[in-house]
Amino acid sequence: MATTKTKVNEANTVTDTVEERRAAHEWERVPYYVHKPSGLAKSETHFVVTLNGKNYRYAYNTQLMIPRCIAEILDNQKEMQDKADARAEELLANAGGGVNLGTY
Repeated sequence: MATTKTKVNEANTVTDTVEERRAAHEWERVPYYVHKPSGLAKSETHFVVTLNGKNYRYAYNTQLMIPRCIAEILDNQKEMQDKADARAEELLANAGGGVNLGTY
């Protein structure tokens, strides 16, 4: 494990590992905004993100300062949803009217 020393002040030093710095970067807070999806009930004002068994609850339609790792989860979720929507449209537009799942 790589170790570096960072001087805090004249009296003492703090030892940081590469893993601790990487973890600190992942938990650095970044600005993020999540629009409320259409079709949700008016009473649904929050959403939940689960990371490593811990739940994080955030409000829709609010400028948030969230950890970078949570923002990455939300970005990945949006990207996967966009891909799924595009694939669904492609399959529905298929002139054959169905999906060939192969023969068994």
